[in-house]
Amino acid sequence: MAVEKRREYRKNLYDRLPDEIDDFKKIFKDYQIDLRDEKGFQPYGDDYNEYEHFYSWFLYHEESFTLLWEKITDEVFHLLFANRGFLLNFNKSLSSYLEGHPKLIPFEYHDNNGKIKRYSNIPVWAKKAVYFRDQGKCVLCLKDLTGLLSTDQVIHYDHIVPLNCWGVNDPCNLQLLCEKCNLKKGGVHAATSIRYREWW
Repeated sequence: MAVEKRREYRKNLYDRLPDEIDDFKKIFKDYQIDLRDEKGFQPYGDDYNEYEHFYSWFLYHEESFTLLWEKITDEVFHLLFANRGFLLNFNKSLSSYLEGHPKLIPFEYHDNNGKIKRYSNIPVWAKKAVYFRDQGKCVLCLKDLTGLLSTDQVIHYDHIVPLNCWGVNDPCNLQLLCEKCNLKKGGVHAATSIRYREWW
C-alpha cells in the first residue's frame, strides 16, 4: 500500500488541495499517530503553487503516513481474512469465474479432471495463519482441535470452496475442520460458518 500511495501522491500532484490536510490531520488523530512539529515545515521549492503544497506536506510527514498505511493494511487484512461471509462469497465468485475461463490456469496446475491440482503440502505459514484465525477449532461444530481437551482429534485443512468446484489453494480458501465435519462436507459443496470474532 505504501509504495502505491507514494506513487499516487507524486504522480497526481494536482489532485489534492491544501484543505485536504485538515482531513488527514483528523485521520492521524483518530489513529493516535503523532505528526512532526509544523514549525519545521517548509514547502517544497521556491516556486511551488497551491497544488504542490499537499505533496510537500506529505513528504514532511512521510513517516507518519507510513505508520498510518501499516495500521490500515492490518485492519483491512484482518477484516477480509476473518470475515467468513466475505471469504465464502469471494471464493464462490472466483471459482465461478475460473470455471468459465479454465485456460487462465496454467496447464501444469491442472489435475486429471482439468481443475486445480491439490497442493501436496500446505505451507507452514498458511497452516499457522488459518489455525490462529480459526482458534484451533472446527469452524462448523466448534470442536476443539488444539489437542488440549482431546488428543485424538485430527485437524483437516479444508477448502471452503472445494477444488472439485473450482476452488483455489489460496489461504483465504482454507479453514479448519474436524474429521467428521470434513467427511460430511465432502468435496461437492462450498460451506463455512459465519461465526468469527470481531476485529475490534
